[in-house]
Amino acid sequence: MAGSKKYVVYTGGKREDVDPATVVSSLASMLAGIVGSDDEATASMGFTYKKAFTGFSAWLTEDQAETLSATPGVVKVFPNRMLQLQTTHSWDFVGTPNVTVPSKNESKTLPAAADVIVGVLDTGVWPESKSFSDAGMSEVPARWKGTCDNKGVTNASVIINCNKKLIGARNYLTDGEFKNARDDAGHGTHTTSTIGGALVPQVSEFGLGAGTARGGFPGARVAMYRVCSEAGCASDAILAAFDDAIDDGVDILSLSLGGLPLAYDEDPIAIGSFHAIERKILVSCAGGNSGPAASSVSNGAPWILTVAASTIDRHFSVDIKLGNDKTLQGTALNFENITSASLILGKDASLSSANSTQASLCLVTVLDPAKVKGKIIVCEFDPLVIPTIILLKSLNNWGAAGVILGNDVIADIVRYFPLPGAFIKKAALKDLLAYTSSSNSTAATIFPTKTVLDVEPAPTVAGFSSRGPHIENLDILKPDITAPGVNILAAWSAAVPVFLEDLDATKPVFSDFNIISGTSMACPHATGAAAYVKSIHPDWSPAAIKSALMTTAKSVDNEKKPLKDFDGSDATPFAFGAGQISPLDAANPGLVYDTSVEEYLLHLCASGYNATQIAVISGRTVRCPESPGAPKLNYPSVTIPELKNQTSVVRTVTNVGAPKSVYRAIGSPPLGIELIVSPGTLAFNATGQKIAYTLTFVPLQNLSKKWAFGELIWTSDSISVRSPLAVKG
Repeated sequence: MAGSKKYVVYTGGKREDVDPATVVSSLASMLAGIVGSDDEATASMGFTYKKAFTGFSAWLTEDQAETLSATPGVVKVFPNRMLQLQTTHSWDFVGTPNVTVPSKNESKTLPAAADVIVGVLDTGVWPESKSFSDAGMSEVPARWKGTCDNKGVTNASVIINCNKKLIGARNYLTDGEFKNARDDAGHGTHTTSTIGGALVPQVSEFGLGAGTARGGFPGARVAMYRVCSEAGCASDAILAAFDDAIDDGVDILSLSLGGLPLAYDEDPIAIGSFHAIERKILVSCAGGNSGPAASSVSNGAPWILTVAASTIDRHFSVDIKLGNDKTLQGTALNFENITSASLILGKDASLSSANSTQASLCLVTVLDPAKVKGKIIVCEFDPLVIPTIILLKSLNNWGAAGVILGNDVIADIVRYFPLPGAFIKKAALKDLLAYTSSSNSTAATIFPTKTVLDVEPAPTVAGFSSRGPHIENLDILKPDITAPGVNILAAWSAAVPVFLEDLDATKPVFSDFNIISGTSMACPHATGAAAYVKSIHPDWSPAAIKSALMTTAKSVDNEKKPLKDFDGSDATPFAFGAGQISPLDAANPGLVYDTSVEEYLLHLCASGYNATQIAVISGRTVRCPESPGAPKLNYPSVTIPELKNQTSVVRTVTNVGAPKSVYRAIGSPPLGIELIVSPGTLAFNATGQKIAYTLTFVPLQNLSKKWAFGELIWTSDSISVRSPLAVKG
């Protein structure tokens, strides 16, 4: 198809009285009219969307795409974008019980537990993993319409056999090793087992992180929608998976993938997730790995649960003992024997013609292999300047005795080192550099990695975790919450090595469980927590579940101090949202901030989206008010991006706790602001009762252009309902 590229043609929402086959026929005729014939339409057509919303993807020339965009019935034509992929202890750390589903022979039942179905859009699944055992689970709910699709698979050994745990597996890719939803990357197996994996005792990665692996809600059913390969995730496949998953009958969707922040009418995840929440399906998404840059958070639509990543109180530690008997802590997968050698700084291991800055960073093109051999080299490392794998492979080939890489952003992340070594924080690097400057003869001993528990402080926000504010909507605080996303041990694909010994492609090393990091790992923790809440409150809306997770989240660490960032500074809600998930508390939040689909549409109007753009997002014809005013979404956090004068914000809470309950307001206003809460007491007489209150922000001085933060807490007996506040002048 020379001169053409793939586009997504979106034609809006689907009427329930229209048969999907009729939709497909209509779309095919539309395309044929543009490309010239039915045969040409068949050849150029990609996916068709016919269940929850309508449209198709197709190979088109630029002129054909432009013609289609002006065709009656077409809402939007946009290029097919490629998005990117963004435990034994983590669930214990956040406090989730080992809740499973009773077998069909047991008289005791959990409310709707067997009916919580989580769809995962990812790289596939390895169905033989013990994490997907269905032992003791009851029959699959009759409402489930999904399938285990093995179309095109000719090798019986790779057929996916679904069971009562893994109840669906669809594939949307034509490339890769497998023609079904079998995982050839590992990522999807990891995320899916983190959400709802069965209990698997005595697991580890070669002795590290030993314990019992489990998902956040082991009673959940899971279904895989394979839309990603290691090369990325195409937007037309993502929309096709949304279309199927919504129709299949999932309760929750989890997407550990994304890209750069986009306008909602150009974002396939924002569009697909809107149609999901229309059907009361909560959508949980990774916030992205572009931190710590400000305004880097993605998947920030207000109807999405946007998840940041943070650490847990477990560390895979490498001790580095200096010649002055001081011991530094680093992080790595270092399986080498105890190694002692002389230290050499990158700037001292360079070629004579080298730039000193490049040498300090250990840019391999300026290092002298002869000077590195037999030494432990110390680098002021920046992975944006030189990829970690290139540096480690070069040093290993040159015969370096070891390597110490100083970088705050990645210092907490476990990575396989083919030679003794570790990442260290900048504070530790400063101590190391002070030691090397104090003597002409310095040395260190590097020890193998060990598992350390009860680390303090924890959690801390991961350096890579993307930050708010979300550039598409400053009126909504994003991310919403944070969850464990650093060094998470979970199930892995047997087709993918966990690392390459000596970074040699001919020496793959395999394990049933793998330790990896990212907001991709944080997202399934939030999803698992949502599944747990859904199992207890099956009738709650996505907004109510999201609110419960946010208002019960913890903004303090295990030292009872405010959450810290990766570099030891105080973190802000633009890094952690409302705080770290607390699933047990979320099951009993007391009050929730509920939101309807219509309120999201009005919010889009108030945020500057016009009727055409809103039609792209929602598939609906919406007439915005002539003067929509400031956004008024009933959100569990409050954000005011430009506070010049006294400003009031109204929120409505719904009582989901005891019928007779009283809540009192405790406000901690942002610096330079008086906060007035009216009424200051909320007295409820019934479960389900709604009460509105007004927050008035009064600037006491000319506020700076920097964001300031506070919080509002409604307290009643043992329940605290907390909302973060973010204000800028």
